Amino acid sequence: MTTVAATWREYPAVPPRLTDPRVEAVVGDAAAADRLWQCYRDTGPWVESKERVVDGVRGHRVTMLAPQEAAATALVLHTITDRHRDDLRPTLFDDVPGTGLRAISLLLPTGLVCSYGLAALPPHLDASHVGREDWRVVVQATRPDVAPVPHIGHPTGPLSLLVLPGSEELLSWTAVPAMGTERPTACGTLTPFRVPVGVWPEEVDAWIYESAAVHGVSRALLVLLDGDTWVEALDIAGLLDGAVAAGMLPPLTAILPASGGQRSTRLGLDDRWADWLATDLLAAAARYAVVVGDASRSVVAGQSLGGAAALHAALRHPERFGAVLPQSGAFWWPAVDGVDTFALHGLVDSHHGPKLRICHQVGTLEFHLLDLNRKMVSRLLHHGHDVTSHEDVGGHDGAIWRPGLVRGLAELLVPDRGKPDTMAAKQVP
Repeated sequence: MTTVAATWREYPAVPPRLTDPRVEAVVGDAAAADRLWQCYRDTGPWVESKERVVDGVRGHRVTMLAPQEAAATALVLHTITDRHRDDLRPTLFDDVPGTGLRAISLLLPTGLVCSYGLAALPPHLDASHVGREDWRVVVQATRPDVAPVPHIGHPTGPLSLLVLPGSEELLSWTAVPAMGTERPTACGTLTPFRVPVGVWPEEVDAWIYESAAVHGVSRALLVLLDGDTWVEALDIAGLLDGAVAAGMLPPLTAILPASGGQRSTRLGLDDRWADWLATDLLAAAARYAVVVGDASRSVVAGQSLGGAAALHAALRHPERFGAVLPQSGAFWWPAVDGVDTFALHGLVDSHHGPKLRICHQVGTLEFHLLDLNRKMVSRLLHHGHDVTSHEDVGGHDGAIWRPGLVRGLAELLVPDRGKPDTMAAKQVP
């Protein structure tokens, strides 16, 4: 039997159910169950260290506990549960008879990094027939596990972080404080500002981050799209503070324009937005911080539709953004009458400017986006761009994007460290 790394094609759409002897041993024994529950609250979730192979796919048993409630309890694993979101029965917790506990044990793929939570299903919801609006209710109701694991931000609130053996390379880029934990002694600054009407026909909220002065003057620039999500949910300041303090990244300035309620308009491959990123945004930011003018040290980054928009901006303005970090790019955009048009394909094919340096990331469990991202990487390589691509076991999820952002920035920026920094203080006019 051939063993494969789990992509969405090889990993079953419904996670295989397993049993855990620890749970079976407390059936009917309330006192033992109380001790098991306290153990879970101290040490859970329980990830079996030994790898198993089921139907050719490598994985580990993961066991979670929850108290019994009147409502059914569903385990919501980011992207994994999405594959069967119309039928949540495969990830419902089972009652453990005579204990007041519920439990679930699943085989999850080796190397997995994902956000997850538990959701108490509304009484009216039929877990076997979950409609689109019902699914939104479930997502809104999902809350972190009581287990002592790090949390990660999500637009609906914090979730828990699940990490399996085999994810060491990706997680090596999180040798920085977890979200909500103690900060480095020297912290950078995060300042909100507003960019007035210009190339883009409306004002835009944004933030500017500067690494702590103790690390030296900024020697790199990051323009990170969906800035509101990164500031409000994904703790970008803490992430960059830790990475710079640990020597993973050089001192840098990050500019984070908000998408707000205009996301599909702002990030939808509009030439005006790309022009605005390269001109008005940087000029406004230069009033507050050092904005490096060297394109080779200027990275534009984004996730999902933001990943497509980042690549679009760099293709349109390689003189300003010589490096791009697209994560899980929505390279199918836009859809016209329900048909994907892949507009970026034509832009890549017609690009005759300087070649870009690109560090790309996609999750192996991202359904069709994995295939579309692989095709885009091949296309970029065919046209002579310098591309490094990482495929990490995970989904369309900030859990892989946070460490992936640090890794990508390091690969794009750290090789320049130690060279004469003649452009370090050059600012946008």
